[in-house]
Amino acid sequence: MFQYQLKTHMPGTIYQGHYFFIQSKGLHSGKPLKEPYPNCFICQCNSEQQKEQLFWLLFSLWQGRKFHEVLVGSVIPFIRKRDLTNMIQLGLQKSTQAPEQFEKTVETLQILNKQELNYLNLSKQISQLKVVMINKLLA
Repeated sequence: MFQYQLKTHMPGTIYQGHYFFIQSKGLHSGKPLKEPYPNCFICQCNSEQQKEQLFWLLFSLWQGRKFHEVLVGSVIPFIRKRDLTNMIQLGLQKSTQAPEQFEKTVETLQILNKQELNYLNLSKQISQLKVVMINKLLA
């Protein structure tokens, strides 16, 4: 049974235990984060295993754009804590109905996420190399 606490993050607060952050404003609302963001919730779990499972469940929901359905606000969209809790409960319910499929999906998402970070790093290095080449040519 999953037990977690969802609170509004207060900058400067030091947290203990197993936790991660969830972006609450903007088009990336619902995105789980390792580090705090000015507008986010903190999700505190009982164990590291629960934290990881909940983190990747939220990542899956965010990647699937499921949070867009519950965003409110005309200028800056945001997600209500109640709506976020409901989405988490729905996601937990679906993931427990097909745990093997959920695990496979999470493993694939982790691999793809790692690959995406590698590509972003490579793109950044290529951009830096271009600058070095141009500077060398024009020096």
